[in-house]
Order: sequence, then C-alpha cells, then structure tokens
Amino acid sequence: MLAARKLQQFLSRRTVCCAFGVITIRCLLIVGMSAATAWSLPPSVVHVWEKKELTFTSTRSWNNPYVEVTIWVDLAGPGFQKRVFGFWDGERTFRVRILAPTAGEWKWQRGWNPPDPGLSGLHGEFRAIDWNEEEKRANPLRRGFVCWKDGRDMPDLHTVLFDYHGIPVYVRLGLGTETPELARFMGPKGILDAGEYDLKYFPQAGVDIDPSYYASSFPSRMREEYVKQWHAEHAPPLGKEPIHEEVAYHGHDWDDMRPHLNTFFQAVKSRKAVAEDAVLGNHAAIACHMANESYFRRKSLYWDEASRALKT
Repeated sequence: MLAARKLQQFLSRRTVCCAFGVITIRCLLIVGMSAATAWSLPPSVVHVWEKKELTFTSTRSWNNPYVEVTIWVDLAGPGFQKRVFGFWDGERTFRVRILAPTAGEWKWQRGWNPPDPGLSGLHGEFRAIDWNEEEKRANPLRRGFVCWKDGRDMPDLHTVLFDYHGIPVYVRLGLGTETPELARFMGPKGILDAGEYDLKYFPQAGVDIDPSYYASSFPSRMREEYVKQWHAEHAPPLGKEPIHEEVAYHGHDWDDMRPHLNTFFQAVKSRKAVAEDAVLGNHAAIACHMANESYFRRKSLYWDEASRALKT
C-alpha cells in the first residue's frame, strides 16, 4: 500500500506530456490496489472535445458480459450532467469513453451492475482546457459543434456540390421538408433512381425530342424558321414515334435494420469482409465533414489524402 501511494505521488508531481498515457498508468495503478477500498484517480488535464478513455478490470470472469454486466460513468461538469455507458473489451476488461464539451473542472463516478467488490465506488476528476486558435485551424473538429442561437447546429436546407474525380455530385439535405431517400444518377442514356424500396431506370435517346425551349425568345420570323427546320430534320413520321420502356425493380426496404444486422453477424461468423466496411464509413464521414466545414468557412475545400486533412 505504501509503495503504491509513493508511486502515485511520483506521477502527480511530473509534468503531463501525454494525458492519455498518464491516465492509463493511473488506471492500472488503482485497479491493482486493494479490492476492498474505493479509490479516486488524481486529476488530469485534457482538451475539450478530446476523448478520455477509462479502463476498468473486473475481479471475476463472466459467461456472457454483454447481457450480464452493465457499466457506466456519471459525468458532471459546467452545465452538464449525463450518464455515459461503457462496453466490454474482452477478458475482464471494460471501458468507458467520455469527453468534455466545455472547459472547466469535471468529475465522474463509476457505476456497475451487478456490484463488483473489487471496483465499487471508483471515481475521479479532470480539468478540460480550450484549444488555441492555431490548433483549431489545424483541425476544425476541435471547435466542437457550431450551433445557431436558437439551438440548431445546421440550417434547414443544406446543399453541397462535390467534385468526385471529375464527376459532379449534388447533395441536398432538407430538415424542414419530408422527402424520400433517393440517389439519382444522370447520364447521356437516361436516369437511374435508387430509392428506399425500388430501383428505376428511365432511358433516354440522348437527343432533343422537341425544339429548344429557348426558341420562344426568338423574333417570330426566326422562331418559325427554326421550328420548321427542326421538324424537317428531327421529327419522326406520324405513327412512328419512339416508345421508351421504363424499368422498375421493387423490393424490401433497403434501410431495414434486420438485413444489415444479418449481414454483419454472417460476416463475424464467416470472417468474410462486408460490402460497407469501416473504410467506406470513414470515407462517408469525411465527405460529411467536408460539407459542414465548407458551409461554415464559406470556402471550397478539398481532401488531401497524403496528410489526411481538409485544405482550402
């Protein structure tokens, strides 16, 4: 016990070079102490919006930790009080991840069900500090959520134009109007609509089937000559107008939770890769961050793969 306290005092007197590294050492130190005593971790310093991971070790093994054990942390700070639940991470290890959205003093109290005599009553505190402006410019996510005065963090209508390897991609998000989930692909051969319940193809010949709409602005004589020439060169004979066959495939709701879960569980059992893996999810999140940052900065952004950062 005396040796443990001396080591704890030694750590508390040293400059914190890596907050997470010191946190991990102290967690291991406390967990290894007497199982009958409730301990408090020394305060540490982290930045706002910076993940702080707490690691706990149970004194016993569990047959099925997913259903047998619930672990949480009651987190309290300036204008904030929430319960954050943790997860099992193999063997007897459990983790809880927290962060501070505002600067100031923060405290946490760990809870556990069913009670574990070796870890009951564990609590701690830490101090959160702001990033400086240079650090925020280096990583805009360090600014946290940008909110309007009425509490919203995004406008009612958000439109984005992406350039994906020379292919323009237009994305529209409306929070004030209910719209169907639809991805539309447009090309010289027609339109392909991928909806929530169906896939539709609307073929097109790729040529004008009527005189130009803008001919209505021509002087009457010029307009009449243009329309006459167009019909002479392009209009099909009467009774032989082309018919375009539209194709539609209807199916189950592609956004249903059950097929997604089944695909995931089958991948876990077979160890085969899923179609939409973590890499795809990361790329999708990057595109979302680009849209948000472009909106708030009022600038065009591009993704630099070499440095894995957004640049103007």
